[in-house]
Amino acid sequence: MRNRARRRLPAGPPWTRLPDIPSNLTFLDIADTVCDTARCPAVIGNIVVYLDDNHLSTTYSTTLADLLAEPLRTTQ
Repeated sequence: MRNRARRRLPAGPPWTRLPDIPSNLTFLDIADTVCDTARCPAVIGNIVVYLDDNHLSTTYSTTLADLLAEPLRTTQ
């Protein structure tokens, strides 16, 4: 299980620190689907979440399809 505090992650999403972001670029923050306020579990609902130390598994990513469909549709 990953501990968000122990990793000392920045308070905000990483893209907020990028200079000169093009106006036609949209970011979708899915951190709440992977982590709660204290930790990022390796398994959610009997599904392995991570492929490696920072990539989601294909199986877990597939479970996010319905959740992400509308936000992805509206950002085009």
